[in-house]
Order: sequence, then structure tokens, then C-alpha cells
Amino acid sequence: MKSYVGMDVHSKSSVFVIQNEHGEEMGRGEVPTSVEGFRLLRRRYGLRASTLVGLESGTMAFFAARRLGELGLSPVVVDAREVRMKAHRPRQKSDTRDAVELCEGVGGQWELPERRDGGLRSSNRPFPFRSPG
Repeated sequence: MKSYVGMDVHSKSSVFVIQNEHGEEMGRGEVPTSVEGFRLLRRRYGLRASTLVGLESGTMAFFAARRLGELGLSPVVVDAREVRMKAHRPRQKSDTRDAVELCEGVGGQWELPERRDGGLRSSNRPFPFRSPG
């Protein structure tokens, strides 16, 4: 079954939410922001290669995107302002809520542009973009 991941990334740990293609939650929690932490997440939830993982732009987003891509997942870094604009409750910010919004976004609620050469673009774009992978 197809699944989607939303992840709010911080320097030490990352909060995640996983939903299936029907929008049903399959898991949520926290993993270390490291290759091992991301590997554990993929293994524990049986995430298939090329599973979309939504990440909010920020200091650690591109580190996470590159590591997730190396593990065969398809990270999508989304401009933080875009996440706030599309959020159901933009004034009620929390790590888990951000992860849910990102998961729902990459799961089909947001239009994702095609990947361009190199995959990465400046995070000041007004729309999400795919990272290399």
C-alpha cells in the first residue's frame, strides 16, 4: 500500500507522521535526525522506495533530504511559509501538527512540481520542490 510521510526536522530529533493513500494514520513518533534514525523509520514502517517524505524548509531540511534520498525515499522540501499558508490551523503550530500538514500535503492535497535538474532549488520559492534522490 502506498504511504506518505510528513516530517518536522530538528537538529537532534525529527517528528514524523505516516498516512496511507486513504489518509489513515499508520504511525507517528520521533526518530533521531541521523542516517540510522531515518533507516529505522523506513524499516519499522516498511516504507517502499520512492515514498514521498514532506519536509519543511529549515536549517536541517537539506541534510535530512539528502540522507532520506540515499535511503531510497523521495523527500520533498516545502517552503516553511507555504506550509503555514496551507495549514488548516496556521496559528496553532506544533511539531506534530507540522508533520501532519506536510504528510497530507505530499499525499495529494498540494500540487508538487516536477523535479528539475539537480532536484534542489532555493527554498525561497513560493512552492514545494523535490530533492535529489
